Amino acid sequence: MLSSTFLTLLMAAQAATPAPVPAAPPPGVAKIQASANALSTCIQAKITAVPADLTPEKGADHVMAACKSEQTALEQAVETMIATAPADRQAAARKQMADSMAAGRTQIAQGLSMMRAAPPAPLPSPPRPQ
Repeated sequence: MLSSTFLTLLMAAQAATPAPVPAAPPPGVAKIQASANALSTCIQAKITAVPADLTPEKGADHVMAACKSEQTALEQAVETMIATAPADRQAAARKQMADSMAAGRTQIAQGLSMMRAAPPAPLPSPPRPQ
């Protein structure tokens, strides 16, 4: 669900890495990947428990609030990597991270809308007497 957001954050983190790119990935990338996976897992778990009376936008806020610690961990991991970048690239990397987080909230709201619009799964037919 958040794969595009994750990729955007990863690209922002990699863009913040000083050139030339080393042969091995920077140590911060693994932490970013783990944090992004934890946030995605949390969102996937919480999105199914959003109260039906919340709008998709409020539902997205509800999910993000429930996953705040995972979001904070991801933001800190990305910020740690951004801090190692040249000063002239840091502001752009921070903006890209903020934009990606906002896009993630939008994706959650859209996902809720699609889930609610989908017809319910049909109930299985009872067995027929023979």
